[in-house]
Amino acid sequence: GGAYIGSSSGTAEYEGVRRRDERNSRGGLHKNLDKCDDAPTASFPIVTDPNYFIQPDLHRKLEISRASGGGGGGADPALLSKVANFTVGHREFGKVTFLGLTDVRGIDVTDVVQFTRGALEVYARRTPLPPVGRGLNKPALVTLYGVFPEREGNGGRRESTSEYIRTLRRLTEEQGAIFLGYEPKDGLWKMKVPHF
Repeated sequence: GGAYIGSSSGTAEYEGVRRRDERNSRGGLHKNLDKCDDAPTASFPIVTDPNYFIQPDLHRKLEISRASGGGGGGADPALLSKVANFTVGHREFGKVTFLGLTDVRGIDVTDVVQFTRGALEVYARRTPLPPVGRGLNKPALVTLYGVFPEREGNGGRRESTSEYIRTLRRLTEEQGAIFLGYEPKDGLWKMKVPHF
């Protein structure tokens, strides 16, 4: 199950997402939950790699709901069942925005979404692939960072920007995605996927 989006050319090596020791796994969003005694931490998405981030700030969203009287005085876990344009990102490798409303309750983000240089895999590990439209198996916008043409052979010439854009367009379409663009200065490869 799952899908691989990106280039398999190996523009950079990365050994995958490293899981941190359970005692220290409350990175990212979870580190602020101690301040919110009634926050349903079991419902929050799980982020165990400090290089990953999620948006919007769900802790803040629940605080606003509580302050405005939502959730009967406490944090409303139902808000986590319909998060608009949920984004998962890796500070070095890219981000993916899941379009529409997404139920993010209990999703182990660093297990389900894996970034490497020039590639994204969703549902490639232990978590089973849900039906299309459920979980994170839905339409998404993907931006991969630091994607640059390689030199041909040993120190040969690089593809021109126009050649590289054609290559990225072909790779995108071969994976059933829509090519949205490439920014050569920053190496940003953008695409839209129908699902994973």
